[in-house]
Amino acid sequence: MKRVIRKIRELQGFDARGKVLLKTCLAVAQNCLEGSDWPHGQVCSADIHLRNERGYTGALHQPISRSHDGVSLATTAGLWRWVEDFNEPIGLDADLHQAYLTFEDDGSERINTHDGIEVSASLSKVFEHGVTHVFLAPLNGHNGSLEGMLSIFFEAPDAMNTRFIWDELAYELSLLLELVTPYLISSQASAQLVEPDEYLPVIGPSMQRRIQVAQHFAVTEEILLIGGPTGAGKSRLAKWCHLQSPRKDGPFEVLDLMSVPPEMQMAELVGWQKGAFTGAMQDNPGALGRARGGTLFVDEIDKLSRETQAGLLRIFEEKMYRPLGFRGGAQEADVRFIIGTNVDLKEQVAKGAFRDDLYWRINVLTVEIPALIERTDELRDWVDFMVDQETRGRDVQLTEGAFRRLAVQRWPGNLRQLHNVIRRTMALAGIGARGDYVVIEEFHVEQALAREDSSYDERLGYILLRAAKVIAQQIKISNQHEPGSLPLEAVDALRALVLLELRQEFDVGEIYCLLGKESLVKNRNHQRTYSRELESLKLLAQHSPELQSILDSLS
Repeated sequence: MKRVIRKIRELQGFDARGKVLLKTCLAVAQNCLEGSDWPHGQVCSADIHLRNERGYTGALHQPISRSHDGVSLATTAGLWRWVEDFNEPIGLDADLHQAYLTFEDDGSERINTHDGIEVSASLSKVFEHGVTHVFLAPLNGHNGSLEGMLSIFFEAPDAMNTRFIWDELAYELSLLLELVTPYLISSQASAQLVEPDEYLPVIGPSMQRRIQVAQHFAVTEEILLIGGPTGAGKSRLAKWCHLQSPRKDGPFEVLDLMSVPPEMQMAELVGWQKGAFTGAMQDNPGALGRARGGTLFVDEIDKLSRETQAGLLRIFEEKMYRPLGFRGGAQEADVRFIIGTNVDLKEQVAKGAFRDDLYWRINVLTVEIPALIERTDELRDWVDFMVDQETRGRDVQLTEGAFRRLAVQRWPGNLRQLHNVIRRTMALAGIGARGDYVVIEEFHVEQALAREDSSYDERLGYILLRAAKVIAQQIKISNQHEPGSLPLEAVDALRALVLLELRQEFDVGEIYCLLGKESLVKNRNHQRTYSRELESLKLLAQHSPELQSILDSLS
């Protein structure tokens, strides 16, 4: 085990580390099988699924041979609910459709897998490939948080209705998985990077592993759930996944539920015949009809009414639907579904706002797009891309000061907000009204941001940054002429000047309450503290005519 852990520690990429772990787990499984009552059984393949509450961050499949390569990552992803519910090693039996919790000493507890459609459907897909037994084990981080699962697949028909090798396998692998999981979580992306293209023009290190997972899932027919805050790029990723899929030559249709009233949601989804209801003046094929042969991206699924949730679940299960007012038979839902949401659906289930069965039906293949503030490594490339997109090849230079001004923003509206600010900035810089060469300065960005509904924290952060830049620049200039002429204590003058400026409108007690220092007022230390700050400012002013002039004007 020490040799395996040392090798994994020396490697860097997720693929490299994951392959070492999978090969080790397969070898352990083979040894357990050979020492059991079923030595003629076969180990088929193994998977690693790295995912947490926010979605997938990595996935890897390792078959023993091509003859046992039928169980795909997308198929085994449906078993995640078992690990999430129990967070313990579990053995699944194809014959009786029962699960064995390996931590039960007496071996008496079994779980019926037919509790829900989504679980038995997932198992059925796995067992369709000749697999008879599946071993699942959680991958937990140092703090005990669930970070993924390991799955190993067997073909051992003689071992039906037994505890098989579950207990031995769980015992042999538990310590190894505990020690190795932190290295997997912290791994870099695969060495085979996904290259940016027209639809995903920027893929930074923070997104590379997620995009690699999305590429795995894009080629399947399973439902893909894309989460992330508003404006982060869910629609862009959905279109990219469509173009990676076998349906890329078909249509890509978007059903944005934010713009559809609840009473019309089902109608917009399935379509209608003329006269089906008041206002139905002509036939409408609906989103399903328009997307036939391609991909339907249902965005903001959390906005679905409970009635439409039930209807959509029925379409998922039956793959059929009937347009409103249509007198013919049911039509095939020949689409691949991609779902988008900007809320925590599990939390919505707990509140009773979202159906539990629908949640588990769509929460299989999940990819989360982080907020832009979590992808600061991408900001420069996104800014350059958006500037190029708006200038259409013209020579436009964005100064470093302008970019730094963009970089200190928190961007609550993510890429959408950034794009709006870039467009406004370029308009203020005179793009389109001047010559071929334009320079975007910091003040252009500042003017564009001033028209945003910026948060207080963003404004305050920028004010402090500007003040710090001015003082730092003055220190550099002063020291060029006379080293040490502007000591660090001069920076303290800023705090005293803020107090003095506030004193123009408030008394001293009110000032410290405004600044969150009520304790000073309560203990009657506020006046003494203020006087001490003012004395420090007066001492500094003795060596600075400019500062003395400011002090005189405020006193």
